[in-house]
Amino acid sequence: MLTQAQAVEIKLLASNALRSALQDIAPQFEQSSGHKLVMTFGSDHQSDGEHRQGTPFDVTIMGADALDNLIKRGTLAGPRLDIARSGIGVAYRKGTPKPDISTTAALKAALVAAKSVSFNPQGLSGTHMLAVIETMGISAEVRSKLKVPAVSAAEDVAKGLAELGMTQSSEILPHAAEGAELAGPLPPEVQLYTAFSIAVGVKAQQPDAAKALVAFLRAPALVPVLKAKGLEPG
Repeated sequence: MLTQAQAVEIKLLASNALRSALQDIAPQFEQSSGHKLVMTFGSDHQSDGEHRQGTPFDVTIMGADALDNLIKRGTLAGPRLDIARSGIGVAYRKGTPKPDISTTAALKAALVAAKSVSFNPQGLSGTHMLAVIETMGISAEVRSKLKVPAVSAAEDVAKGLAELGMTQSSEILPHAAEGAELAGPLPPEVQLYTAFSIAVGVKAQQPDAAKALVAFLRAPALVPVLKAKGLEPG
């Protein structure tokens, strides 16, 4: 354990998909390392904006492709290291009939029948959903009842703002107590798995502590925590 003088504050920028897992993991890291972890969450689009504005972060966790772009821009130091992967799930309101999304045809019918749907067109899941509904031939119909979430599609469903919400399954599970249930993952034919990766900032103010955090997050002991949050180990 570090002395109080040796302990530092680590600034972490992370994808919303890992919010629930990191909120459980952070106290474990702080207790074992003595460092303080300050976390900021957002979509990959929002996180990219934070970096473009020059906001200083010691460590960043994003979708692998987005992280690669930041490494190429010289904002993050390589190599990119994978943490976990997540698939897209469908949220529905607790107490309402569970939608059948077991096949592509069933998912299409559920999207058409829903009076409102929520996903973020600028996020990883939402960008994929735009392609899915275009392929299904229901783009105009779904777009006309699309609610762009202020925070997350799961929260919109929990609050009754949308009947169905599409986002990372790991973002839906934490809202169960609030009223959002996971109907299940997208059918395999239209599923998209996103690998979430980690890298240290080129201008990290606490590079040694940042590297310790990276090692901690990739330790085998955290696999059960990731799985419990709807994530698959990277």
